Amino acid sequence: MKIHIIPTGMIQANSYLLVDEATNDAVLIDCGDAESSLQQALKGLTLRAILLTHGHWDHILGTAELKEQTGAQVAIHALDAPRLTDAKLSGAANYGMCQTPLQADIKANDGDVLTFGNISLKVLHTPGHTEGSACYLHEPTRSLFTGDTLFHGTCGRTDLPGGDWSTMQRSLYRLRDLPGNYDVYPGHEGASTMENERSHNKYLQ
Repeated sequence: MKIHIIPTGMIQANSYLLVDEATNDAVLIDCGDAESSLQQALKGLTLRAILLTHGHWDHILGTAELKEQTGAQVAIHALDAPRLTDAKLSGAANYGMCQTPLQADIKANDGDVLTFGNISLKVLHTPGHTEGSACYLHEPTRSLFTGDTLFHGTCGRTDLPGGDWSTMQRSLYRLRDLPGNYDVYPGHEGASTMENERSHNKYLQ
């Protein structure tokens, strides 16, 4: 599987395009905008699903357009699904952003394994940034997509509606205690590894 990193949207949230090169099936994690760079990356591929790490506007605004274009299924943790239909809950209204209401095809829960063709990802519910924040784990490549829960050297903010610091701490410790090493792909900025975060990220100590 090949992983393409495509920052999208006004504040450049990371979208991750996972491609099964044997079939050209693809899964997208987060979609801040269905902009030209993402459209170009999707050429020749069949987008099977859009998995959302949480329901904040900067990670979801392009989802409805891309779903309409491709027919991809949309998955989000059940607790954040209401943010897909409410611009106030997603925060889009605070920035004057236009959000097309969207119903999730899959309301995921902790431990679910979502499979699309040959690509399977496990859902880890990691609340703290929002009630329904989730990470996606791809075991074959030891890849962990952490949204706005864990960043390189830091973690997501907890001062927005639905955020809670003590809950975030528990989620961070859960990620820290995963066995072995993983490549960490966060919702913003650059990638890291779990070994690096365990050693250098003060929020995982």
